[in-house]
Amino acid sequence: MKHKPKVIYYRWVYSPDTGDVTISHNHEGHPTDIRFHGQMAADRPETELLYGYAHRLDNGWKIIDDEAKSIDDPHIQAAVEREIGKYEARQVSQS
Repeated sequence: MKHKPKVIYYRWVYSPDTGDVTISHNHEGHPTDIRFHGQMAADRPETELLYGYAHRLDNGWKIIDDEAKSIDDPHIQAAVEREIGKYEARQVSQS
């Protein structure tokens, strides 16, 4: 059985208009197939988007923007963490 690598970080795109988050991560597949911020943004109809990363910590996530500055907005933090939680729950149920 092949070991599935642990996700270390997620890339996220957040829409302030809708509150929706699109995520991708460092182990989505072959490195040439991994979606980056620009590709994720192209999948969204909104034009005003925020980009960043979520790094796994022992007790949660460090949410930063694409310039490595902390995201202090609790709505963005909650939306990103909620989307990660939904994604990871789906992965567990599929294993």
